[in-house]
Amino acid sequence: MPGEEGKPTLPRCWEVKQCGATECPLYENPGVACWLVDNTFCEGKNRPFENRFLMTCSRCPVYLEVRKRADGRRIADKAILATFDRMLNNLYSYHISIKETNRVLGQKIARLRSVQEISEAILGPYKLEQVLYMVLTALTAGEGFGFNRAFLFLVNNTGEFLTGKMAVGPCDHEEAMRIWGRFSKEKRPLKELMRTWDKTRLESKINKTVNLISFPLNSQDNVLVQSLMENRIINVPDVSSDKRAWPVAEGLKTDAFAVLPLVKDQRRIGVVVVDNFVTRVPIADEDLESIAPFTSFAAIAIHTAALNDQLRSQLKDLDKAHKRLRSQRQIIARSQQLAQMGRLSADLAHEIRNPMTLIGGFARLLVQKLPATGELHDKAQIIADEVSRLEQLLNDALKMTRDETPRYEPENINFIIMETLNLIASECEEKSIRVVKNLADDLPLMLLDRQKLKEVLINLLQNAIQSMPDGGTITVSSVHQDGNVQIAISDTGIGIKESEKEFIFNPFYTSSPGGTGLGLPLANRIVEAMSGNISMESKVGQGSTFRVTLPIRKAETEKVTPLANLPREA
Repeated sequence: MPGEEGKPTLPRCWEVKQCGATECPLYENPGVACWLVDNTFCEGKNRPFENRFLMTCSRCPVYLEVRKRADGRRIADKAILATFDRMLNNLYSYHISIKETNRVLGQKIARLRSVQEISEAILGPYKLEQVLYMVLTALTAGEGFGFNRAFLFLVNNTGEFLTGKMAVGPCDHEEAMRIWGRFSKEKRPLKELMRTWDKTRLESKINKTVNLISFPLNSQDNVLVQSLMENRIINVPDVSSDKRAWPVAEGLKTDAFAVLPLVKDQRRIGVVVVDNFVTRVPIADEDLESIAPFTSFAAIAIHTAALNDQLRSQLKDLDKAHKRLRSQRQIIARSQQLAQMGRLSADLAHEIRNPMTLIGGFARLLVQKLPATGELHDKAQIIADEVSRLEQLLNDALKMTRDETPRYEPENINFIIMETLNLIASECEEKSIRVVKNLADDLPLMLLDRQKLKEVLINLLQNAIQSMPDGGTITVSSVHQDGNVQIAISDTGIGIKESEKEFIFNPFYTSSPGGTGLGLPLANRIVEAMSGNISMESKVGQGSTFRVTLPIRKAETEKVTPLANLPREA
């Protein structure tokens, strides 16, 4: 293109490209090579020469026109231009390659930074279930690694099986669209998603599915076991071509997946299985390699959480043991106090009983001598009655302090029951109380303390009589049951209030105006000394049932006393 003086000039770039950049330093300046000028308006300002020339100018029609004009006819010119072109093309290729490498490195750095943030998020004082959920959420969340589903298997306590523990993800396409749609609207940060654990997630369908799956660790042809044993990531792009994956694919209903081992210091923790069963996106090996650092952190977090759970459980057990020990110490201290009080009470009872007996004797003598219609007679009767009550209280108190070690002899329980019923027969008749007996005829001879058992039965029967001031029915039964003999005494009396049931075996607790509050505690103490127990059922207005259960200590001579040979009623 000739200039004003007829000399050749360079192409006018603003005309060739029709950029209209009138403020560009090259505008109306045709004698300058545009690619050698900095801060031109082509493809942006302030670009380095190498970048601008390789990526823009070397492909620009202005430069190509100048290059065409420079193509001389001499062999030397052609050789130099060819060499320059080749170097230029190589530089361009190198630049593109470096740019792509930088892009890939940037992605890997971003992924590693993400892995670090996610890994730090799961390292905390969390419970095992929380950590498992956080690991699986990181693998499936869009801001995390973005797999459709993740399944976690752990080595069981015996080290013999790889068992399914937890899973996160949809069961079908419909559920996937619903879940992903909700998450896209909420736009919650990944760390927040990872901390949204609650127990209800254990009831999800996919979680129940994985809980049913278990593989022996000695399986030689299982891809999960192989991945764990070899501490190696295994990608299974096509289940149909890999028999090792068939059991896993059948259980998880998938046709392509990858296995990530969880190993800490040669300690095999478990494996994670991931798939894209909804989107069908193939799992790339390079993506799996980038996850490897995360799985190492996950193994540490899971192992730590399991140890923390175990420590929490042991601390709870230790706390319970400490509370039991403290309670036992209190019981021992209380027992020592009661023992001292018991000895003091026994001494006082002995000191009081003798003068009390004299007072009672004189009062009863006055009752006999004084006219029955006189005022003094009535007062003497009151004294006699109160002295009798105090004597009974003293006797019961002395019984509570004495040694209740049983003296065992071969006895028949039914015989003892009949003897005891004879003792209260007249009192029952006076108070219109009917006695019903249901005694088993297959009871063996047992080693029993006859007098102490009679004392127990008398206390229970007196308790029943006192609960029926207007008459009623007492039912006494015996039965042979599970290596024990059980005696049941039921009444149709007023019953025991719910608020009083826990106190009835406490010494001196009574709801009866004339009671001492020692009958039931004494009976309970005697039965416990014979390795038995007393239980009670009662409803207000319907009556009560007391059951005495005693273990069968068989006498050397095995025989049953027929009911016909038992003592007759008085």
